[in-house]
Amino acid sequence: LPDWTTDGQGCCWTREATFVVPLSSALGPPKTRVAQEQRLHWCGGDGSFVVTTRSRTLDVQFGDRFTTDCVW
Repeated sequence: LPDWTTDGQGCCWTREATFVVPLSSALGPPKTRVAQEQRLHWCGGDGSFVVTTRSRTLDVQFGDRFTTDCVW
């Protein structure tokens, strides 16, 4: 994975990860590349943070037009 970098506003750390995942659909390729933007948002002085990810499947038809966003 790439190193984390500070965003332009100084509130978050970000990185762009790419990886390959298998698919089990009857349609489409047997695997796909995924591009995932990962962000760490610092919430306050207590050391807590929120992790958000935005994933795009690059080899699936229309996969570049839809994203999966997760917050945890």
